[in-house]
Amino acid sequence: MTNNNDEILIKKVKEFITNNNQLLKIFKHHKIKYSIDELLKNILIILKTGISYRDIQKYTTINWNTIYKFNLKLTKYNIFERLFNKTIDNYLNEMKNTSTTYFTDTAFICNKLGEDLVSNNPQIKKHKTSKISIISDDFNIPLSIKVDTGVTHDSTILKEQLIDFNKKHPQIFNQTNILIADGAYDSIPLQQLIKKLNLKKLITNKNIRNLKDKIKIDKLKISLYDKMLLRKRICVEHMINKFKKFKRIQLRYDRYIENFKSFIFTSALLIIIKNTGI
Repeated sequence: MTNNNDEILIKKVKEFITNNNQLLKIFKHHKIKYSIDELLKNILIILKTGISYRDIQKYTTINWNTIYKFNLKLTKYNIFERLFNKTIDNYLNEMKNTSTTYFTDTAFICNKLGEDLVSNNPQIKKHKTSKISIISDDFNIPLSIKVDTGVTHDSTILKEQLIDFNKKHPQIFNQTNILIADGAYDSIPLQQLIKKLNLKKLITNKNIRNLKDKIKIDKLKISLYDKMLLRKRICVEHMINKFKKFKRIQLRYDRYIENFKSFIFTSALLIIIKNTGI
């Protein structure tokens, strides 16, 4: 069930471990009779199909508990999240990212077995939920990912996310950058943060995205150029749909949020590899 993108990711994970002496020592003494390649392939099957660890036996002769414990070890040392951060560093720095427009949106993830970072949500009555927030660029690359409870307001999540992203990549935001979002992000504190971070502006108003009446647009003080940019927000909506194609992300089965986040960052890496080949 693996493809070329899977093989690239497996290679990157192995290189990431072998190039770090501390990690190499940890995983070298992991007493297993199976290769990292074999174990990672089965983790990717779980990610794509949403199948449980116990049911993975349909696809492999490796005992499900061996795969489960190996993935716990990857999660314990934040392998996929650290590799994601390194990949984004390379993308933004070495490839000299030329994006001037950034997009953000959130998605609810219904909860099945999760115990932390979940909450009741009036919009989704049957399930407790978590929420994924994504910032992406012009080239459909997920630059930043944050997970929170389903009731945490979008603008609150984004404020924390932007501050964290700016600390990691202070050279990225400047007066040519525009952030596109929907009406849920239209708040004074967020607008103030945008100015503080030196972005040109935040464009947000979901009510005008499909307006054709120029008079109404003028009344709302939205330029035609800004309206055109708002239409491009569909890029981040497509990005979220890409994440949800991985069935392990569609419904949260992982009890602890770190295990669930590990699958999210694995998905992000596969999306980046598919879009860029890096």
